[in-house]
Amino acid sequence: MKNVQLFMNKVTIDTPEGCWLWNAYIDRDGYGQFQHEKAHRVAYEFFVGEIPPGLELDHFFCNNPSCVNPWHVLPVAHLDNVRRTINHKVSCKRGHLFNEENTYVDSRGVRHCRACNAMRAELYRNGGSVK
Repeated sequence: MKNVQLFMNKVTIDTPEGCWLWNAYIDRDGYGQFQHEKAHRVAYEFFVGEIPPGLELDHFFCNNPSCVNPWHVLPVAHLDNVRRTINHKVSCKRGHLFNEENTYVDSRGVRHCRACNAMRAELYRNGGSVK
């Protein structure tokens, strides 16, 4: 049985975009994980209801995979989700926005998150591991 309070203890709600940012484990695709499930799916089931069979949740309103705000997602068919999300990422895998202040583009044309790079540099300076 999943616990709503335990879940919400891993969420920060106060963002200008209205996202509920996941503060626990985030997978390599940027999605939060809660008890071996994608956190945004758990939030939807807690606060909205069952995800309709054959559909998946699309971060339609924020395009932020680390957001678990159940009102930022819509149940859609897989193909619709894939079509819409290609080249529409607005944040890094940790939820930092790709905006002018927080983004740089390398010589290959790949976007990078300044906040994540700063975190990695700090970990490196303090002897932590760098991913």
